Amino acid sequence: MKSLSAVLADLNMLIPGFFTSKQALLSKRSLAVQQTTIGAEQEHTDAATDGVKKDKVSYSRKSKSLIALALAFFLYIIARNSWLSDDAYITFRTVDNFIHGYGLTWNVDERVQVYTHPLWMFLLSAVYFCTHEIYYSALLLSITLSLIAVGIVALYLARSPAQAVLAVLMLAASKAFVDYSTSGLENPLTHLLIVLFMLVFFSERWRRHRLFYLALIAALATVNRMDTFLLFLPALVYSFYQSPRLKSVGTLLLGFVPFFVWEAFSLWYYGFLFPNTAYAKLDTGISTVQLLYQGVGYLISSSKFDPMLFIIIAAGFFLTIGARQWRHLPFLSSKTRWAAVWAISIRPTGMCMRVMIRSMPRIRVGRILLGDYSLPALVS
Repeated sequence: MKSLSAVLADLNMLIPGFFTSKQALLSKRSLAVQQTTIGAEQEHTDAATDGVKKDKVSYSRKSKSLIALALAFFLYIIARNSWLSDDAYITFRTVDNFIHGYGLTWNVDERVQVYTHPLWMFLLSAVYFCTHEIYYSALLLSITLSLIAVGIVALYLARSPAQAVLAVLMLAASKAFVDYSTSGLENPLTHLLIVLFMLVFFSERWRRHRLFYLALIAALATVNRMDTFLLFLPALVYSFYQSPRLKSVGTLLLGFVPFFVWEAFSLWYYGFLFPNTAYAKLDTGISTVQLLYQGVGYLISSSKFDPMLFIIIAAGFFLTIGARQWRHLPFLSSKTRWAAVWAISIRPTGMCMRVMIRSMPRIRVGRILLGDYSLPALVS
């Protein structure tokens, strides 16, 4: 009896190509079924992908709408509370004299630097030259710069839409920040320069020339208000020690050219390196004990006037330490030291909120308080 293999071989000899055609037919049918299955799966996958894309688009639009709404609310708050302080009119008179050809003076025949914010004064002068109106021009300029600064926090420093919205709302809840987002003083420009400094400090995009841009922004901020140099010093030192070379010293000096130019001009034009107010405030004849006593009351008054300011400062500090985000310490240390030294021992009088908001990690809301921590971590 023949085996099965032998029978199959004989059958193939009698009908050549029988098994080959059958196998080809089976292969074609199998391929057709496989292609149909793959096509169905592909259609299902495409439909799912389209659904995900639609979800992402709708989420993106929703997020942008929420951020835009938060920024619109902040704009409403600062516009509703906008004002001009009496100190601002000291600068306004200098601006008016400057535009009308009488020089950077208070009295046209006396070269005395009565303003403390040269960069802000020049910016105001440029706007006033175009509008020939100071009241609404100063308010509009302040509101614009404040909105840009907070917008950068929400769009570039915060890491999620929820964090961006929360950051904007917290800033809008700070009485000090809202008040000095206008006022006619240099604070809005200082806020914007701090935000730009942070943007360069944390961004990898500027890594190649980071030290130069940091030094340049710090120099402009120092020209804007000389004592704010203390805010930038720790971060500059930190960045310098990332590449401590002789070339880095030259980079720092090159970045600070605007400050050196201003100081040379000030010495030539006014005969002094510092504003007139600096000499008046540093040589008061008041004892250190009295200054410290008044300074403590100064901080207590600030905490009562604007609790949110101290909440943000404390939250930024403890969250940074708790999460061991050591790269953020230069910002925290600079603000904490600046608040303690300046607010307590140097200037324990005057408009307390104008001083305190410089020590507040107000713009750090977008990075220290929110940017590097998840929202559940904040809530818990």
